[in-house]
Amino acid sequence: MVKVLKGIICFWLINEVLQLAMLDLSPVADFLVSHLSSFYGAVIIGFYLLTNKYPKPSLLLIPVAQLAYNYMFKVDPDTWDVGFSVLGILLLFLLMKYKQHLFN
Repeated sequence: MVKVLKGIICFWLINEVLQLAMLDLSPVADFLVSHLSSFYGAVIIGFYLLTNKYPKPSLLLIPVAQLAYNYMFKVDPDTWDVGFSVLGILLLFLLMKYKQHLFN
């Protein structure tokens, strides 16, 4: 899982650089770049919570935190960000179910 996590962190950093560069991207690429940060963040934070043996329901705080962040800093709840966060959490649950040895 460490290799997977390192890869996700690399993709997340690349995604953040692309956001900061404000390149003229196609609408689909711009949509993905702006919302994949939520997916990567949910996977990274979720992995941290799972490997430190926090209760699994605590993962559900990630979309709540995403909504709070969007409301506080963007003054508009972004449901796509929450959706991508939920997708990242679901990926972690699937990995836990089928690849339990990755979390030991």
